Amino acid sequence: MALKATKTVGANPAQGAAPQAAPQAPKAEQAAPQQASVPAVAPQATAVGTPVKPNELAQMNAGVLEGIDDLGVGGNYVTVDGTQFLYKSSNTLVDYIDIVVSYGKRFYQWVDESGENKVFHNSDTKLDDRYKLKFEIRWFEQGEDDEEPTEYIQTLSTTSAMNFIDYIKKLAQAGYGVGQVITRMTVSRQTSKDGKNRYSRVEFEAFSMDGQPLNIKTSEAKQF
Repeated sequence: MALKATKTVGANPAQGAAPQAAPQAPKAEQAAPQQASVPAVAPQATAVGTPVKPNELAQMNAGVLEGIDDLGVGGNYVTVDGTQFLYKSSNTLVDYIDIVVSYGKRFYQWVDESGENKVFHNSDTKLDDRYKLKFEIRWFEQGEDDEEPTEYIQTLSTTSAMNFIDYIKKLAQAGYGVGQVITRMTVSRQTSKDGKNRYSRVEFEAFSMDGQPLNIKTSEAKQF
């Protein structure tokens, strides 16, 4: 049975289930990147955790900020947590996410930890060895009850960014742009070359818009 194109909570993903496309992202006032016209895809994954009340952020900023009722306290950011992805706005963990990339940007980042608080310095170029490769990707997911699609953002770590660049090169060799396919993201655990450190790395696999595997993926993309 095919999964619905929605985030599933407390359920196991069907084995071999193909991703399904969700409705297109809403048109913004400014012109969106060309690939943003491709239908967005919602995650199909196992999810756990207690959602944050969606209006909590709005209540804390009543009379000052508007239009933030659906953001939650974490913003619409997705991060890696062990072998899963964490939706910070709802405090929800998922095993994998199916998306159509609507925007992406390679950049370099230096995190200055010399003071009491971390200071993030971003640059389009590698200014010196302190700056590490990063990649920001964005996508839209259809909300519940026919709400407008919501944009989500993830900043890939250096190793995940290198994996993503390898992935889009493989797509290009096969004649695809990243906005022309459904990308399934999973997380693998890796060990540093010296064997001293363990870390998480995002893996990528491509499907056609009707959910058929294209046999284009990074080395340790997981099967669900």
